Amino acid sequence: MKKDLSAEKIKLIYEFNQNSPLFARVAAAEIENGNYLEAIKILDDGIDIYPNYPTGFLVLSIAKAYEGKEEEAKIVAKVGADLIGDGKTLSAYEKKIAEIIHERNSINEVLRPSFVEEKKEVTVSEEDLALEDKLDLLAKKLSKAKIIPKEDVAESPASVPEFTGKKIISETLAEIHIKQKNFAEAIIMYEELLSQKPEKVEYYLQRISDIRTMMPDETQL
Repeated sequence: MKKDLSAEKIKLIYEFNQNSPLFARVAAAEIENGNYLEAIKILDDGIDIYPNYPTGFLVLSIAKAYEGKEEEAKIVAKVGADLIGDGKTLSAYEKKIAEIIHERNSINEVLRPSFVEEKKEVTVSEEDLALEDKLDLLAKKLSKAKIIPKEDVAESPASVPEFTGKKIISETLAEIHIKQKNFAEAIIMYEELLSQKPEKVEYYLQRISDIRTMMPDETQL
């Protein structure tokens, strides 16, 4: 029965013996048995805990090669070789990766039935599908749209609606005018507030007086 070597178990083993390359050895055994995906899982778990362990990366590069992922295998091998600081190690593993890929491709070529006619697979990208959906939706909208003849449009010119709303008067707006140095507008607004809120007459008169002191001499009302 195969043991489940979890990340927690790997961690406990390494706490007991920091020099033990156990997870890499277990993964190597899985590779020999043809269990490449299981080997990759074990190596990923081990590398997550010990990211500076070069053997883990080097064994992972072999597993990736057997999986058929040549570029990933080369990248992982380079990481492991860089951790060791040995260019010869990288060359050796790149050679091994190339041999595995070549062997794998040769096997696939032999297993491919000669009587099966190869057909080009037509693939449609997600962007193309999204664009096609949008065009279909637009076509449906256009089919339901009512097109008005030009002569009809000319006979009924669009009219611009007039704004008949009540002018807004408020202390807040008056203060905004002051901040924008629109002193005349602020005074006009406070003068209108005098009649609307007689209970605040003294305050409004004081604000009007204050505003006048802020105004340049030539613009005072």
